[in-house]
Amino acid sequence: MATGVLLENCIFIGNQAVSSGGAVSSVESGIQIRHCLFLDNTATIGGACDFYMSEVSLEFSTFAGNSSSDGGALVVRDIWSSHVSNCTFWGNGAPQGAAISIRDCIYFTLPITTTIVAANNEGEGLYWDGAGTIELSNVDIWNNTGGDWVGAIADQAGVRNNIALDPFFCGVEENPLDFTLRSDSPCLAENNPGGVLIGAHGLGCTISPVDRDEDLVHARSGSLDIYPNPFNPQTTVAYSLERTGHARVTIHDLHGRTVATLLDGIIETGRHILVWNGKDDSGKGLASGTYLVQLRSRDGLDSRKIQLIR
Repeated sequence: MATGVLLENCIFIGNQAVSSGGAVSSVESGIQIRHCLFLDNTATIGGACDFYMSEVSLEFSTFAGNSSSDGGALVVRDIWSSHVSNCTFWGNGAPQGAAISIRDCIYFTLPITTTIVAANNEGEGLYWDGAGTIELSNVDIWNNTGGDWVGAIADQAGVRNNIALDPFFCGVEENPLDFTLRSDSPCLAENNPGGVLIGAHGLGCTISPVDRDEDLVHARSGSLDIYPNPFNPQTTVAYSLERTGHARVTIHDLHGRTVATLLDGIIETGRHILVWNGKDDSGKGLASGTYLVQLRSRDGLDSRKIQLIR
């Protein structure tokens, strides 16, 4: 754990830096940041924070609307033993690393866990130059302008409970500072395979079947089975429903984009079978690679990784 400066329950709004770290810059030091908000800060690199040759502990903090040319919210360079956990990045912007940019970290493994990187602008959500080891687990990277699970982190999509799903924030559109989660959010512990809270904020609002017929009250495991896997030319997608209602089965690529919809309608309780032939919704055969199969129903949310081999 990082030693040295502790920043806890702090708010940084509208700060600017000519060079790096619009709100916080740490150089050859130790720093712990917990339960802080970074909003609308700017710099040349690291719109909100720049960590260089430092030991960093970053936990339960929110980054929104920060911007730079490299690492819209955060740039991490040549760090020592550090970790990032339970943070939320939304609406930040940079051509490289719209939310996070990680460079030259060759000496230590940097774990990033239980974190949301969603709807950031310009570049990919998280940029890594491939130096050293970055290990992502229970991370949701979704709907970033320049891509989600792309570049050097592409092979970490779908492993260690990493996902590319809408986190379903309660606010954001109505209240830009409300990053609490809806009751059907895949980032709540009860709604994801890892059984952990993803992001800096927990449950903030509920949603009823009246508001959304895809009422995802509880996540389930074992409701979705795929065989064979890997497959060519086709595979069977079996699913079970405990309650009659709207169900949707979709195929996603590692960028989080929906490439095929296998089912979208009212389905009765029981076990059902679908067959996927490895084609997208236009009938075009997809390339070899890893895809995510997702089942949404009134019972909950389930997803499985699948591999297509041509």
